[in-house]
Amino acid sequence: MEIAVRGSIQVPIRVDNIGDLLNVQRGFFKAELVRSVSIPDALIAPATTCFALPARFVKQLKLHRFGTRKARTAGGFAFFGIYEPVRLTIFDRDCTLDVVKVPDGCPVLVGSLPLRLLDLNIDPSGQRLGGNPDHDGHPMIDLA
Repeated sequence: MEIAVRGSIQVPIRVDNIGDLLNVQRGFFKAELVRSVSIPDALIAPATTCFALPARFVKQLKLHRFGTRKARTAGGFAFFGIYEPVRLTIFDRDCTLDVVKVPDGCPVLVGSLPLRLLDLNIDPSGQRLGGNPDHDGHPMIDLA
């Protein structure tokens, strides 16, 4: 199975186990018990739709699988595990979304759906990730 992605922008991200965060909020856990990973070089992959983590990070976060999804890859179609949601933070923005587990040789992939949830855009030169200029760079959601 070959996963070839296009993209040249890399950004630092943080990924937190959302179940742990909820347990802290409910008073069941201490904050220092939250499982999280900081990744200095996540690849912004706008042709990808999802948020994909290599297997080692899924294991480190102790995420549970709850499904399988068919995906189109460079090598054809393949099936990938879908794992419970995480809290993804890029810059000063965060969102909660499911994880697609990819093999350890793949980069962390931040696709179009996470970018939309975070209200982030790639600048016209294709070299930088920043806030949506339609919203003056400030995070916003659309309810219209």
